[in-house]
Amino acid sequence: MQKAGASQDTVTTNLEIIETQGDSADSGTKSSDESTDKQVLSEETQPSGNSTSSNDEESSNEPESSSSESSTKDSEENEFYSYIKAVENGPIELENIELEYTASEKSISYKDMDGTRIITAVWPFFIHNKGEDMFAPANNAILDEYIISVINGFIEMTDEGAADGMAGPFLLEINYRIEFTSNRLLSIMFHHYIFEGGAHPNTANYSYNYDIKEKIQIFLYGGLFSEGYDFLEFLSSYCYEDIRRQYKEGGVDLANVDSWIKDGTDPSEPENFENFFFSEDAFAVQFDAYEVGPYATGPFTVMIPYEEFEGKLLFP
Repeated sequence: MQKAGASQDTVTTNLEIIETQGDSADSGTKSSDESTDKQVLSEETQPSGNSTSSNDEESSNEPESSSSESSTKDSEENEFYSYIKAVENGPIELENIELEYTASEKSISYKDMDGTRIITAVWPFFIHNKGEDMFAPANNAILDEYIISVINGFIEMTDEGAADGMAGPFLLEINYRIEFTSNRLLSIMFHHYIFEGGAHPNTANYSYNYDIKEKIQIFLYGGLFSEGYDFLEFLSSYCYEDIRRQYKEGGVDLANVDSWIKDGTDPSEPENFENFFFSEDAFAVQFDAYEVGPYATGPFTVMIPYEEFEGKLLFP
């Protein structure tokens, strides 16, 4: 497993990310010229006095035509801005030396001038030896459907919080861990830490599993298990018993949490098991705080050895 290095500071609304070092065209990431429904943040497009980017030196290299034309309109119509640069952090050392692809790490960093909103995010970017199109769906989904989506949700919530009088600083940190790599499968867990005001911060996890040969994301339904296999009943039963075991080993009275566990592992609610990843020897289901217990008990991970599926799990 590889854990991403921490990045520095951070971001903002209906966001688009511009890649540095000319990667954007190759990676499929949209440039500022191509975006009509997203805003992204750079120093040039920020309303004066509201915020500042930590990437001062790089900001001067951005294309001026589309960003300069839209900056005045954006600053008038939106409290936040237009675009932010992704920084190339360098290669990621993958443990499997026979892989047909390489990985690098990218990051973004932003904070308001007054320090009330701070965002940092790091994520992996993959390049296949046979061409970048092998990983284009994965790279685009990680950036657009996760990184940008989480950031925009955070911005919206903190805008509302600030309007309601909540005091910052509001924090968002996004990190990841590559859980499994092979020439067929890539499995990643993303983790984000959020403080949007209130009694305590919140954490959440998001899994991304990618079938490299088919160039599609792997979901709970559709090709993960053998046809006809009642995987929801199996996952429910196994996870229920394993979480009870973990609680018991931690000295928790099961009477206080059993209803939480039953609700969080209910087989009639497939979303209970949608956050999964692969390891070398087990299929793992991730439960966030509040899903199978109160906030204080934290998240739970259930590791299910592959042999427990008796050949009905079709990966890895």
